[in-house]
Amino acid sequence: MLITSREGGASVVAGGDRAPRFQAESIRREWEKTMSVTQVEVVLSGGPIDLSTTQRSVPEAALGQILKIRHGAGYEHFVHDGEYRTVNGYEAAVFRWTGRTKIAE
Repeated sequence: MLITSREGGASVVAGGDRAPRFQAESIRREWEKTMSVTQVEVVLSGGPIDLSTTQRSVPEAALGQILKIRHGAGYEHFVHDGEYRTVNGYEAAVFRWTGRTKIAE
Protein backbone atom coordinates (compact mmCIF):
# COMPACT_ATOMS: atom_id res chain seq x y z
CA MET A 1 0.00 0.00 0.00
CA LEU A 2 1.29 3.48 -0.91
CA ILE A 3 0.38 6.63 0.98
CA THR A 4 1.09 9.95 -0.73
CA SER A 5 1.12 13.38 0.87
CA ARG A 6 2.51 16.78 -0.13
CA GLU A 7 5.13 18.42 2.05
CA GLY A 8 7.04 21.51 0.98
CA GLY A 9 5.85 21.28 -2.62
CA ALA A 10 7.18 17.75 -3.22
CA SER A 11 5.37 14.46 -2.94
CA VAL A 12 6.37 12.15 -0.12
CA VAL A 13 5.59 8.48 -0.51
CA ALA A 14 5.67 5.88 2.24
CA GLY A 15 5.26 2.12 2.21
CA GLY A 16 5.30 -0.58 -0.47
CA ASP A 17 8.10 -2.21 -2.44
CA ARG A 18 8.03 0.46 -5.14
CA ALA A 19 8.28 3.41 -2.73
CA PRO A 20 11.89 4.49 -3.48
CA ARG A 21 11.44 4.42 -7.28
CA PHE A 22 7.95 5.90 -7.11
CA GLN A 23 9.13 8.63 -4.75
CA ALA A 24 11.94 9.70 -7.12
CA GLU A 25 9.56 9.80 -10.11
CA SER A 26 6.98 11.74 -8.13
CA ILE A 27 9.51 14.32 -6.93
CA ARG A 28 10.85 14.73 -10.49
CA ARG A 29 7.31 15.34 -11.85
CA GLU A 30 6.59 17.90 -9.11
CA TRP A 31 9.87 19.68 -9.87
CA GLU A 32 9.07 19.77 -13.60
CA LYS A 33 5.61 21.24 -12.88
CA THR A 34 7.11 23.89 -10.61
CA MET A 35 9.78 24.85 -13.13
CA SER A 36 7.26 25.12 -15.99
CA VAL A 37 5.00 27.68 -14.26
CA THR A 38 5.30 31.02 -16.04
CA GLN A 39 5.97 33.88 -13.63
CA VAL A 40 4.72 37.40 -14.40
CA GLU A 41 6.35 40.53 -13.00
CA VAL A 42 3.95 42.64 -10.92
CA VAL A 43 3.65 46.37 -10.22
CA LEU A 44 1.40 47.43 -7.33
CA SER A 45 -0.65 50.59 -7.74
CA GLY A 46 -2.12 52.22 -4.62
CA GLY A 47 -2.09 50.88 -1.10
CA PRO A 48 0.75 51.32 1.40
CA ILE A 49 3.78 53.01 -0.17
CA ASP A 50 6.29 50.51 1.26
CA LEU A 51 4.59 47.63 -0.62
CA SER A 52 4.97 49.25 -4.04
CA THR A 53 8.77 49.38 -3.81
CA THR A 54 9.22 45.60 -3.51
CA GLN A 55 9.82 43.67 -6.73
CA ARG A 56 7.29 40.84 -7.08
CA SER A 57 6.19 38.13 -9.47
CA VAL A 58 3.19 35.82 -9.50
CA PRO A 59 2.24 32.71 -11.47
CA GLU A 60 0.50 33.64 -14.72
CA ALA A 61 -2.65 31.84 -13.52
CA ALA A 62 -2.93 34.35 -10.63
CA LEU A 63 -3.66 37.27 -12.97
CA GLY A 64 -7.41 36.67 -12.68
CA GLN A 65 -7.39 36.36 -8.90
CA ILE A 66 -7.16 38.73 -5.94
CA LEU A 67 -3.57 39.22 -4.79
CA LYS A 68 -3.49 39.29 -0.96
CA ILE A 69 -0.29 40.56 0.64
CA ARG A 70 0.19 40.36 4.40
CA HIS A 71 1.07 43.79 5.75
CA GLY A 72 1.15 44.75 9.41
CA ALA A 73 -1.93 43.33 11.15
CA GLY A 74 -3.86 42.69 7.96
CA TYR A 75 -3.88 41.91 4.25
CA GLU A 76 -3.75 44.39 1.40
CA HIS A 77 -5.88 43.31 -1.58
CA PHE A 78 -4.95 44.02 -5.20
CA VAL A 79 -6.59 43.05 -8.54
CA HIS A 80 -5.31 42.99 -12.11
CA ASP A 81 -7.64 44.65 -14.61
CA GLY A 82 -5.62 43.89 -17.75
CA GLU A 83 -3.19 46.82 -17.60
CA TYR A 84 0.53 46.27 -18.22
CA ARG A 85 3.44 48.66 -17.76
CA THR A 86 7.05 48.44 -18.96
CA VAL A 87 9.45 48.50 -16.00
CA ASN A 88 13.21 48.07 -16.47
CA GLY A 89 12.62 46.57 -19.93
CA TYR A 90 10.04 44.01 -18.72
CA GLU A 91 6.28 43.96 -19.18
CA ALA A 92 4.73 43.97 -15.71
CA ALA A 93 1.09 43.37 -14.80
CA VAL A 94 -0.38 46.28 -12.85
CA PHE A 95 -2.35 45.21 -9.77
CA ARG A 96 -4.52 47.98 -8.30
CA TRP A 97 -5.24 48.27 -4.58
CA THR A 98 -8.87 47.52 -3.69
CA GLY A 99 -8.82 47.45 0.11
CA ARG A 100 -7.55 45.97 3.30
CA THR A 101 -8.76 43.30 5.69
CA LYS A 102 -7.61 42.83 9.27
CA ILE A 103 -6.36 39.54 10.65
CA ALA A 104 -8.84 38.09 13.15
CA GLU A 105 -7.51 37.72 16.65
